[in-house]
Amino acid sequence: HDDSYLLGHLFFEYLVGEYGFDKYSELLKSHNRDATFRDIFLKVYGITWKEASPILARTVSRMFLERY
Repeated sequence: HDDSYLLGHLFFEYLVGEYGFDKYSELLKSHNRDATFRDIFLKVYGITWKEASPILARTVSRMFLERY
C-alpha cells in the first residue's frame, strides 16, 4: 500500500536525521540470519526496539501530520 512506503520513508528520514546515514546503513548491512532485527537495532542504536518504537511512532506520526 502507498501509505506503507510513505511511513517507511518517514521512518528512514527520522533515523538518518537523528543518527546519521552510517547507523542506518549499519542496520541494513547487519541484518542477517544470525541475529534478529531487535538485536541488531539495539547494537546499532543503543536502545531496545521496545523502547524506541513508541518514540518512532510518535515522531513519524507527527511528521506525517505536519506534511500531509
